[in-house]
Amino acid sequence: MLSLFDRDARWSDLTLETSGDEDFEIRNLLQDSILIGGKNFRIVLGLKMASLLSVSHKDVLPYLKSAEMLHAATLVHDDVVDQSWQRRGRPSLNSRTSNRHAILAGDYLLAKCIRSLAQIDQGQALRDMTIALEEIVEGEWLQLEARESLYIDSRTLETIAKKKTGALFDWCCRAPAYASGRKDCLEILGDFGRTLGLCFQIVDDLLDFARNTGKPFLQDLREQHLNFVTEALIEDFPHLRSSWSWDPEAPAWNEEQIGLAIKRVRMRLDMNVTLLQNRLDQIEKLLGLNLSSEARRDILDLIEQLRGRTQ
Repeated sequence: MLSLFDRDARWSDLTLETSGDEDFEIRNLLQDSILIGGKNFRIVLGLKMASLLSVSHKDVLPYLKSAEMLHAATLVHDDVVDQSWQRRGRPSLNSRTSNRHAILAGDYLLAKCIRSLAQIDQGQALRDMTIALEEIVEGEWLQLEARESLYIDSRTLETIAKKKTGALFDWCCRAPAYASGRKDCLEILGDFGRTLGLCFQIVDDLLDFARNTGKPFLQDLREQHLNFVTEALIEDFPHLRSSWSWDPEAPAWNEEQIGLAIKRVRMRLDMNVTLLQNRLDQIEKLLGLNLSSEARRDILDLIEQLRGRTQ
């Protein structure tokens, strides 16, 4: 089985459908920037969940494409907020145009997301998508408020992660239930997705301290954000607050200290992976599914591939 994180295993780049009356400059700019080069993790996740529930990929894919558009819109806005000049190894949209253009383009994508979803589902899926968007914004706001603070605890970071990252994972795991009308399993599917979103963020924080991953080394430090690793570091070595530096070229810690923090965060990741495995058991028991199904193995493999990125 190809790794999800190999280019050949990714879904093709998203294409914005046209109704004939759009501003093609906006659409083409988005098509040539934020909508290419991603792994489309949420689409892959939702399709694997669809297989678990025996829901047609054709039926669930339109829901997942809407979610990916929402995700892309948040990335465009994030790059403006964080003053980032690169995204996925390419110039970010705001660096290619301007912050004003990027904000408008992100708004355009949000409108596209809601419009496309409303065309296929005007019920709970659409309502839940607006709730997910609220939570994403709340998570981003909390993270912005926490910038430069050395007194953020792991519980706050988990809240931010479950909102900023987990809310859309939650929705994507529910997508097969929206498509099939299985309202009885919405909550448990959402819980699985939110926990997976937390794991995704923990992995992303661990990768912040690894080189040659495609992500800028110590990016969170450059942006003056504590993440799960630096929070664990300060909790273990509180004296580092007095000598803290946001300069990645002159960090406050030594290699032994950061190594211990990384080890502790990996243990946290392992605990949440075990929780995911237990929740998958609960989903299958609730739905009366085959506990040895190929779909189950695919989801477990997806989780292990995610965890394996930190090795």
